[in-house]
Amino acid sequence: MLSIFCRLGYLSSGLISDWDRDDKLPVRVVPLSPNDGRGWCWGDEQGVTMTQFITDKVYNLTNKVANAIQADYPGKYAGIYSYSVYSDVPDIGNLPNVVSIIATAFDITVLTDLERAQGLKARGAIVGIHDYLEPWGWFSDVPSRGVTRVELDQIKLYAANDIEVYIGEGSDSWGVYGPLMYAASKLFWDPSQDYNVIFDDFFEKSFGPAKDAMKNYYERWFQGQEPNDRTLALAFKDLEEAERLAVGNTKILERVRF
Repeated sequence: MLSIFCRLGYLSSGLISDWDRDDKLPVRVVPLSPNDGRGWCWGDEQGVTMTQFITDKVYNLTNKVANAIQADYPGKYAGIYSYSVYSDVPDIGNLPNVVSIIATAFDITVLTDLERAQGLKARGAIVGIHDYLEPWGWFSDVPSRGVTRVELDQIKLYAANDIEVYIGEGSDSWGVYGPLMYAASKLFWDPSQDYNVIFDDFFEKSFGPAKDAMKNYYERWFQGQEPNDRTLALAFKDLEEAERLAVGNTKILERVRF
């Protein structure tokens, strides 16, 4: 048997009793994802991988909770990540009351993200993506190492494959990734947009007369060039040019110097 209940702290008896007493559920999706990490119990099941075994157990419990929630609170869902050792597609029946979020890293499966999404959607689940745009601990705000045009293309791909939820993990790195974050926010509303046009809109509205110099500054990092003596010298040259062009405009100068 899989030891899972000890990892589902959201289902405390106190919280459940509060819902029963008030006859209302305070959230639309009840999160059931186990704590981060491994440490799962499983038997050497015949003919099934560890990941498939644990995935089936996790989703089986999630589905039971989701159906119970629907019975008492119609229109509410149970939420579960597709992640770590439970990142396969569950080999169980329909999941109409489940929201499943596919993590794009730290998964243990031979399936691609889209194959996982297609498998979950085929079982009736609402499917989302948890992407890692710019976790500070990974990239430390180093230009060229965080969110890139690749992630923007992925947003378009997710939309084309009817992904309904998107979670982007990042940090307060607007000075480094501002144009890319801005473009991502626009694509969430309309993924058919050309993000190069969105970039131009960002530079025009943010930097006005200094837009070309700042576009040169950012484009160098967007192309994947690493910080070194040459690229840093060119970057400072762009910033000096931007300051010269923005003289007299306090707000733009503050953005250039941010």
